[in-house]
Amino acid sequence: MDAHQILFVEDDLVMSLAACEFIRDRGIRVIAAGDALSAAIILDKRGYISGLVSDIDLGVGEDGFEVARRARAAYPGLLVVFVSGAAAARHELEGVEGSIFIEKPYHPRQIVEAIAMLSARAQVHGGAPSPAAPAGRMMPSTECIDRAVEAERRSAACTDQITRDGFANLGRTWRHVARQAEWQDAFALGPPERFN
Repeated sequence: MDAHQILFVEDDLVMSLAACEFIRDRGIRVIAAGDALSAAIILDKRGYISGLVSDIDLGVGEDGFEVARRARAAYPGLLVVFVSGAAAARHELEGVEGSIFIEKPYHPRQIVEAIAMLSARAQVHGGAPSPAAPAGRMMPSTECIDRAVEAERRSAACTDQITRDGFANLGRTWRHVARQAEWQDAFALGPPERFN
């Protein structure tokens, strides 16, 4: 059975690299694009894409909503996750049906969990081959995705340290990261010494 292969569209290169690496480590294949034009080219060239993760504000050109509509036209059963720091209200109006919105800053774990949730939802509502998959290919089982999510949870302490260091290297402030309640627990020991 094939694993998920997602198109990850993010114009922030460092954020894209960090998130894509994390997601790949959880057994999901990732194809990265830095803008809507690159995403369109990839959608036209790739044979199998089961999901799309897209920032909404992609700079010049189409936004993430347009990318998602184009992707859904090519792959009707596509799993869609949007990420943004400022477009939560727009998601309700412009997001594609059945998509999930994750507010920035986020932990890549949230993307893996959103993909697992959408995959489980798709199987409950059919369990047949996804229209997004080429003929003869089935979507991965929920059990496979659940194992990937569980493996990520077991390595949370290591991942949180890597993420904390990654944000330090990006020059992000501790206060910016700590805004999300979920992250406050992950950083219960306080900010790295270099922020003091």
